[in-house]
Amino acid sequence: ALLESIDEGLSEDQKLKNMTPSGREGAIVEIVDFLKTNMRGHSVSKTLDHSAVAKMFYGISSDIFHSSEWASRTRFWGRFSDFRFTDVRECARKAMILWKTKTT
Repeated sequence: ALLESIDEGLSEDQKLKNMTPSGREGAIVEIVDFLKTNMRGHSVSKTLDHSAVAKMFYGISSDIFHSSEWASRTRFWGRFSDFRFTDVRECARKAMILWKTKTT
């Protein structure tokens, strides 16, 4: 609930952009690429969820993706911070479904 309220407290000039349909497709592809590259063989993949992935792509530290480790390790850290978090989270959800069906 806190992350969804980020946009609500902003002025019109500060509001984050909505992702376009083509932007969402591109984001899903990038997230799947990140998961394939970085999560293969990691024990964390069993506890990984789309919210943690979305936070990483938004530049927010989490139990799984600590900023001290991941911010300098991958180009994906904060990649979609210009967009609404709810859009990023939905892209992460769809990407995880694709990734899991291809890796199981």
